[in-house]
Amino acid sequence: MSPRTPILDPYGYFRRENRPSLKIAAGVLTLEAVLTSVIVWWFLKRTFAQIDLSAAEREAVGSAISGIFPALFAAVFFGWVLAGAIFHAFMWFAGAERGFGHTLAVVGEASMVSIALMPLVLGGFILVVGRVPSDPNTASEFIRQTANQQTGVLLIVGFIRVLWVGVVQAVGLSEVHDITLGRTVLMAVGLGLLGFLLG
Repeated sequence: MSPRTPILDPYGYFRRENRPSLKIAAGVLTLEAVLTSVIVWWFLKRTFAQIDLSAAEREAVGSAISGIFPALFAAVFFGWVLAGAIFHAFMWFAGAERGFGHTLAVVGEASMVSIALMPLVLGGFILVVGRVPSDPNTASEFIRQTANQQTGVLLIVGFIRVLWVGVVQAVGLSEVHDITLGRTVLMAVGLGLLGFLLG
């Protein structure tokens, strides 16, 4: 029986006749955007609940928090299309057999890995929330440092995610575009690691 996801057997998954699928990829990205928004909302609410703020400051923070979710949701889809375009440019130069929609579908379906790792991401955020100081100035500095430099569990999960997603993308792109796996691994994992190091 063919695998239902590319997480553990990307070869078997992308060799199925009806894969990759833009419809499935869009569904995966929608679920990823919803879960990411929920985790970020929970993290911000818990973080600001631990900081000593006046009622007016709390209300302003609550309003600012709700304003970021449409942008966060849109950013997931923008990132998907941008990554698909970058990957497809490389695939085109390597002699890709099929069009941009196939590349975009592979990139989107590989995000199933991100969804599978969400519990670990949540665990990392739980550990961070527990260390937020109650003093507003100290908390502000702590949040700034945490946002600029991931540490601990979040860093490890991010690294695992980059490698795992890169392998799934590489196998999918190799199968779909009939390009050697070595080239697609170099491109997918290499671009993922570059983004990880710069991000």
